[in-house]
Formats: sequence, C-alpha cells, structure tokens
Amino acid sequence: MKISICIPTYNRLRLFQDAVSSCLGQTHLPYEIIIGDDSSKDDTENWIRSIESKAVTKIRYYRNRPPLKQAVNVDHLFKLAEGDLLMLLHDDDMLLPETLQKLYDCFIQFPDIDAAFGMQYMMSDNGIIDPDNSKNLNDAYYRNQNYSGLKLSPLESGLFQQFPNDAYLIKSELAWKIGYFGKAGDACDFEFAFRLGLHNAKLYFLNDYTAKYRLSKDANGRKTGNNGVISAFNLVERTFVPDISLKHKIYWLKDTAPFAISNATNLGRYKRAFEIYFSRWHRNQIFTLPGIKSLLRIFYYYIKMSGWKS
Repeated sequence: MKISICIPTYNRLRLFQDAVSSCLGQTHLPYEIIIGDDSSKDDTENWIRSIESKAVTKIRYYRNRPPLKQAVNVDHLFKLAEGDLLMLLHDDDMLLPETLQKLYDCFIQFPDIDAAFGMQYMMSDNGIIDPDNSKNLNDAYYRNQNYSGLKLSPLESGLFQQFPNDAYLIKSELAWKIGYFGKAGDACDFEFAFRLGLHNAKLYFLNDYTAKYRLSKDANGRKTGNNGVISAFNLVERTFVPDISLKHKIYWLKDTAPFAISNATNLGRYKRAFEIYFSRWHRNQIFTLPGIKSLLRIFYYYIKMSGWKS
C-alpha cells in the first residue's frame, strides 16, 4: 500500500524543514510528500525547489495564492493524495524514524482497521523532548498500555482526543469521505477526529511513540483570538449521537464547559459565555469558587469592553 504524507505550512521554514526531513528519513519511505504552502514569503518554495530533485521520494509542492487557510488547505491535500493510506503532519511536528513502518504494520496485522496512531513526545520550540510532560499528555488522552488496540469505542477515541491532531495513518478513501470541512473554526483537527468517531471508524492505538509534538511559540492554539475550545463545544453540543454514546457526550460537555466559558469570554462572546455558564453542563459548578470567579470574570470583561456579541 502506498503512503502519502500531507504537510500544510505557513511561514515556518525552520520548523517545516525538520518536519520534511523526518519524513525523508523514514525506514519505510512514503510514496509521496504533498505540501500545501500558504506562506507569504518565498523561502519555503525556494528550499523545496532546491531539494526535490535529489529527494529519496516524490515531493509534490503547491503554492496557495491566495492562502487557503488551515482546514481548506488540509482538505485540498487529502484530495490530492494518490496513496492508499495518508498521513497529516503539521509543519512544526516531526515523525520518529520508524513511524511509518510501525503504523503500516498495524494495517498488515489488522486489515480491517481504518486508522492507526501512536503516542506523542512533547518537545520545546528548539526540539528538546520533555519526558515527564510527554507521559502526562499521553495518559491524559488515553494513550497508554491500558488502552492499546481498539479498547475505546470510535466515538470515545475521537471525542476524548485519543486520536491525535496529526501523525496518524488513515485509509485515504475514508479521509476523503470525512473531509476537513472546517465548520468548527480553529478546532478543525478535533472536528475531524470527532466525525471519524461518529462514522464508527476503527481507530487503532499503537502503544509506542511515533511522533514529536512541538510546543512552538507561534502554534495556532496559542494565538490570540483562537476559538478552538468554544467551537469544539458548540459542535459537540449541537451534534446528535446515538443513545449508547450519549453518556460520553454529556461527560465531555460538563468537563469542557469551564474552558468554553473562558474561551468565549476572551473572544468577547459574552452572551454565549452566560448561556453556557447557566446551562445544564455547568449548573453544578455555579456556586463553586471557580464558578463564581468565572462569573465575575465575564462581568469584568463585559463592563471593560462594553460589548455584547452572540
């Protein structure tokens, strides 16, 4: 089976070079690396042109003018993939040398699975791995030996983010079918995983490290104005799930409500923040100390900004 690696990028040549190099250094080489470049500068294109003729695998480069933005860029790359399996890799993350071989072997051993993924190392902007935080991250997202294989249901894996934001290997036909629609704003990676769960895809967790997740200084999740949490919350709240999975949806909404309120407040969406604050998802936390602080914070920012956005 051929493997396509899809890398969307935007003005991060130094980190992008590490990402591409980690793909070219695989023990099981990909069939192709497809790059969607939203950059405003030419340095990424110049570097690709300088290495593509000597690369050990095919590189397909696309300069997006005007920029497609994250979700559309990823969806476009998925549709361009010629491999039977594809992988999304963010331009600031990296693969370990045996990543493709290990994940490919999962499909050989279990042909009926739809996607395979492993654990992530957390590394600094300079590429230094933090072992303790790496373990904490994977434990928090049900990525340890207790959940290896198909222990979690598809919806649990997608909803609770056991299925990672990138560095997974997935059947291309399924990725095309699910698509990266971007209806959840900055939570497009979460949306993809959630929709995989709703589709009842078989998401196989390999209890082994396969990727390096970089805490880059300009990561999308750290940008002012990021709407990832509130967008994910709104998506899950309005989405129907089967009765057998309803308890997982309820648990997730209650657990995420305080963070959604904070995110809505930061974005000036005070009406939405109040709605969630007094909703059934947050009702049991209203009279707690964190709940009272959250309410005061909404009022403070509302009065300070003198605005009211739904």
